[in-house]
Amino acid sequence: MKTSPRLMPESRFSTRFCLKSSAAFLLPLVLALLSLTAPAQENARAAAPSAGESGARGAITGRVISDDGQTLSNVRVVLFRMGGAPGSAATAMSDDEGKFSFSNLAFGSYFLNVFVPGYTLEPASPSDPSARIYYRVGDHVMLRMIKGGVITGTVTNANGDPLVGVTVVAVRVRAADGRAVSEGGPGGQPRPTDDRGVYRIYGLRPGTYIVRAGGRGFFGRPAAYDADAPTYHPSTPRDAAAEVVVHAGQEMTGIDIRYRGELGRAVSGTVSGALPTDPSVPGTITISLRYVSASTPELFTSVQPGALNHGFSFDAVADGDYEITARTNSPRAADLAAATPHRVTVRGADVGGKYLSKSFEVI
Repeated sequence: MKTSPRLMPESRFSTRFCLKSSAAFLLPLVLALLSLTAPAQENARAAAPSAGESGARGAITGRVISDDGQTLSNVRVVLFRMGGAPGSAATAMSDDEGKFSFSNLAFGSYFLNVFVPGYTLEPASPSDPSARIYYRVGDHVMLRMIKGGVITGTVTNANGDPLVGVTVVAVRVRAADGRAVSEGGPGGQPRPTDDRGVYRIYGLRPGTYIVRAGGRGFFGRPAAYDADAPTYHPSTPRDAAAEVVVHAGQEMTGIDIRYRGELGRAVSGTVSGALPTDPSVPGTITISLRYVSASTPELFTSVQPGALNHGFSFDAVADGDYEITARTNSPRAADLAAATPHRVTVRGADVGGKYLSKSFEVI
């Protein structure tokens, strides 16, 4: 296996949302969501080479096993190429011996993700929660899956009655070694409560989590209680949320939430300036909303090239102090950029967006 340095986005920005050149990146949550739509195929081929791309091509092969060394067959393995266009991930299924192969790959750096219900990919580095292993043509990879943890409990109203259809999200805030994580996004698949008000989130990586019910999810579909501000375990706003420590294969029960049912607010704005206007040119702008006191974003949204006025909105936002950041995703290094966090305070009312209307400047 070959390990390359992390390619992390630049995190310093200006208050005028000035764009600065940064290293290529894709948010892990976005990558996972994109991979869910990638077509499964045996012995998958990567996307065709771009214009002018030439040279020898080869394969990355490997095998998927469980933490006790057992073969994992019929497992979906997704390959991403650093700098590749959004949506261009290739997918392969492991065979009866757990083997998989990606062929016809051009020179470059690649990383892999694996999807096994109830399991999670073994961390690349226990001491670095954001570390990722990069592979190159000719590598043979052993992917080891570990049994994920579980968080389960009930969601009830102020009278103690169960709430049905409330989406519950577990957000990892620290890795197993206690280091803060900043990638954002849910741990495991967000789950709705059943007719008893019970939820169960599984496949969690070891670490420390906070658990919330209600509000809009991470790029989630519309659901009940979307308009409400999130309620955190046990029955608090984000700043007072109780933390839940999860170990591999461990089930944490009784993580109950007494739902507050408070109306959320909207935070909206406009991104303008030197931005892509042609929908055929990849250059999605990913915008995140983060509590000032937290290391992980609360919400994500995006603006597509050519979108009218480049407007955005976050719904179901609780009162508090936040930072909004904007980053571009593009396969072309010259188009990559990031912007300064902008501070906004929500106190009992919607917040409108002229403070985000200042022009982007490419520098």
